[in-house]
Amino acid sequence: MYSIKLFNISKYYNQVRALNNISLNINAGEIHGILGLNGAGKSSLFKIIAGLTSVNNGKLLFNDKLDFPKIGYLPENPPLYQNMVVKDFVKFLIDLHDVKDKEDHLKEILSLCNLEEASSRLIKNLSKGYKQRVGLAQCLVGFPDIILLDEPLSGLDPAAIIEMRSLINNLKKNHTILLSTHQLHEASLICSNITILKEGEVLQTGTLQNVQSKLQVKQLIKLEVSNWDNSINKKIESMFDCSSIWEKKDNLAFEVKLYFNSEEEVRPKIVEFIVENSFNLLSIAKVTLPLEEVFSLVTSERIDEVF
Repeated sequence: MYSIKLFNISKYYNQVRALNNISLNINAGEIHGILGLNGAGKSSLFKIIAGLTSVNNGKLLFNDKLDFPKIGYLPENPPLYQNMVVKDFVKFLIDLHDVKDKEDHLKEILSLCNLEEASSRLIKNLSKGYKQRVGLAQCLVGFPDIILLDEPLSGLDPAAIIEMRSLINNLKKNHTILLSTHQLHEASLICSNITILKEGEVLQTGTLQNVQSKLQVKQLIKLEVSNWDNSINKKIESMFDCSSIWEKKDNLAFEVKLYFNSEEEVRPKIVEFIVENSFNLLSIAKVTLPLEEVFSLVTSERIDEVF
């Protein structure tokens, strides 16, 4: 198995920046999650590691060397030959590789991907979940050292997600696996280490537990007021060490959301501030944010700073 190290990798498409000065350390034999919203740079990172595109600057090492190992790559939309039978498609790919005992290799890949029962079916007649398994089988031809899975769970029904998750976990014994997703929950069920990307830059990287502990938004205070002046936002952010969002709900009320990095009880002070500044408070509520919503916050533009 191979480790992967990226040093100051940058990638531009014309003048559009996809990755900016990315440095990562991915250990041999781990399942490493690359998380971020669409446009964060996940697919560009995978294409660079797979050798499908060059970098503008930086260095990529495998086991601390420049030599490329065998890499299997499953893009978000696998390029499958829809009019082929599953086993014929996998056999065709095996024939393109320098593989000994091709029949045994075919049987092993079909078994690893739970495709035995579907092996004689046309690919175009398969469900999305089965097509994704065929894409995974394509990745495994030649038994690569590194497997890149770009959004492998996207668009799958719950049963297919559970099946794919189990298949991926079974592969970690013999492969270093990178898996991209925009769902923190899914990454937490599969990955031991994660990296969060935003606009082509690394926000956080490390073990799942360490990254989760650094997601600093601890609580949300929701206010409903009948009048509001958004010029007061900076003052309230400074006083209470928080980030804020406000929006007009209707002609009678505004909703103000205050995001805090601590769990300290601040509602009495907020009420006092609201009254002193002549705003009419209709309601106030404290909400503990689920981790998935915190991840959504840190990877979007909904608030300026959460780290």
